[in-house]
Amino acid sequence: MKSITEYSVFISAGESSADSLGAAAIRAVRNCLPENAYIDWRGSAGRAMREAGVEAVCGQSTPSAAGLLELLPRARELYEFRRKLFSAALDRHYDLALLIDMPDFHLPLGRRLMAAGIPVLLYVPPQTWAWRSSRAADLPGCCNRAAVLFEFEKRHLARFGVQAEYVGHPILDGWHTTEKPAPEKSRALRIALLPGSRIHEIACNLPPMLEAAELLGNRGFEFEVVHMSENREQIYRLLDASASVKPIERSYMQPDAYDLALCGAGTVSLELAAAGTPFVLCHRISHVSYTLARRFIKTGLFAMPNILAGYAAAPELIQAECRAGRIAEEVMHMLCDGGAERQRKAWMRLGSDLKRKPCDSTIAELILDMLDIKPRSKTSFESA
Repeated sequence: MKSITEYSVFISAGESSADSLGAAAIRAVRNCLPENAYIDWRGSAGRAMREAGVEAVCGQSTPSAAGLLELLPRARELYEFRRKLFSAALDRHYDLALLIDMPDFHLPLGRRLMAAGIPVLLYVPPQTWAWRSSRAADLPGCCNRAAVLFEFEKRHLARFGVQAEYVGHPILDGWHTTEKPAPEKSRALRIALLPGSRIHEIACNLPPMLEAAELLGNRGFEFEVVHMSENREQIYRLLDASASVKPIERSYMQPDAYDLALCGAGTVSLELAAAGTPFVLCHRISHVSYTLARRFIKTGLFAMPNILAGYAAAPELIQAECRAGRIAEEVMHMLCDGGAERQRKAWMRLGSDLKRKPCDSTIAELILDMLDIKPRSKTSFESA
């Protein structure tokens, strides 16, 4: 009987996009793990990571955190989460800590873990190339290695002495690089409203989207507001006055099923671009938070596909521009003046460019390398 070596990994992720990345990484590791090795995954996990086999040791929910002034009402909740997170991460000696996104929590935690002799892999490090660039100099003291989603991030972090590897983004695997058929003229055009998953994003972004839907309602459109299951009540309260907009849960959403989308800033813009779906970025935060944030933002663009493309292929309606009249105007402009088709072609070109850049390794290979586990060979995996 073969002896099995057991390894323990602390894994932590914040909102749903990071939770999905963590779950995908766990499944990928499991697929190439040799028969004589077993990994015990524990940490701060959302639904996707729990379903992938992580034992949640910080409670069942991880608070998503963003903004500046928006965080003040949740200060006590966030402080309590940080206390539980640090306690769980440091209560035993793990063979590896995999910290995904959430830099305000994970950078100080990574520093503590490294001081305790636990190797740290930072997956999706902070976007210091876009804002708060001063944090880049702190990264070597917070992680042993970093795994980045885009190739240019590796070059950026190398200037600060960070050992980063480009592992690619799962979205790239399904990126549409062929032309989508034009929508049939006889049917209504489907428009998705994606305000974001955080409480303040829904409160700030959804009302002007709903008002825009009312302005556009008699022009042959069908509107669906996409929400997380935990945000159902908040969404339904805002929908009381908008019977023309149908709610749909995020898990049932198919980005390529829509002709157009209105979305807040976040990973969803990348999902839409990958699906070849044109979108208008509609995002608002408090005036104080925006004024402070502008001092740290370097790119001048908010949507990740625009940042990757190097220009505003998708319109960005930020702050005062994010109002019903401007949103409706931009939608009609895109649909009537060829803007939607130009955007589709821009996302096709971007996808082709991104797919041409080979990854250094996969996230699973990087995790196994840091655990000093030789992965199961491809031939043995295929025959298993």
